[in-house]
Amino acid sequence: MAGVYSLLGDPDLALNVLERTAKDAGPDVLQWLSVDPDLDTICDHPRFRELMK
Repeated sequence: MAGVYSLLGDPDLALNVLERTAKDAGPDVLQWLSVDPDLDTICDHPRFRELMK
């Protein structure tokens, strides 16, 4: 869903979804998110960068 919201131009909803699900995601999932082209519109967002730490 985060990718859909990102592609629709709603970074807040995309990041809300990612923040909720990242707590349970393993490092492999976070690594994949960092290169997912659907999330390109939010990859420079401070909340996304913080999530990827």
